Amino acid sequence: MPWPPRSATIRRAGWTRPGPSIIASCAARRATPTRFTCWASWKARAAGRARPCRCCAVPWHCCPATPDFLGNLARTLRAAGQPDAAERAFARTAALDPADAQIAFTLGALRLERGDAAGAAAAFAQALVRRPDFVEARINGANALAALGRAEDAARLRRQAVALAPAHPDALHNAAVSALADAGLDRPLSHARRLDPDLVERAGRVLVRALAADPRHGVAADALLGTVLSLVQAGQVPECLLDRAARYRPDGSA
Repeated sequence: MPWPPRSATIRRAGWTRPGPSIIASCAARRATPTRFTCWASWKARAAGRARPCRCCAVPWHCCPATPDFLGNLARTLRAAGQPDAAERAFARTAALDPADAQIAFTLGALRLERGDAAGAAAAFAQALVRRPDFVEARINGANALAALGRAEDAARLRRQAVALAPAHPDALHNAAVSALADAGLDRPLSHARRLDPDLVERAGRVLVRALAADPRHGVAADALLGTVLSLVQAGQVPECLLDRAARYRPDGSA
């Protein structure tokens, strides 16, 4: 019998990373004949036995628990709308492959989506131990810490993210959010200026950089316009902010 296609290359212990269509739901996979199957299935077909196992429906019954297999399973479960099962599979994958920063990051992102800020922060911290230059792990880690009320730690991670990737729009936006929070825009503007006269202006400059990195970053644009409005009300408007806000267009053109 022919060997499986290259995108479903088989390892002795299970399958290796298949092509992008692995993230399709189980229902979609059953609708298209078995392009991806497990080692046990191909072995059964080679021996002339009746039918391959239904690995896309119950893969853990016939495939070994390898990091590649569990990672693929977790992504499939996530795409199929089963976050609890996906998190368990990602957690097992992270335990089997502790050196993979991307697995820890994905586990953290899934936990953050589900509202588990503490678990997410721990997963992002593991990702940073494995890959210290992981900008996205710092960005999401800061969001998790902020949700836990650890504002200073969150601001530190956001500053580090900007230092690592000065043109990353999400890093710049989150740094601006921290700066605006530090400026106390939810408190009287005069009180914020007594703490530091330059805080609001610094936040505005960071937002300008965020828009320069990605002109369609709508959240940053809204914050920029709000910052300019606050400064207008206070009678202090840096020319660069006024000019940038005047040229902003909702469709992203500027």
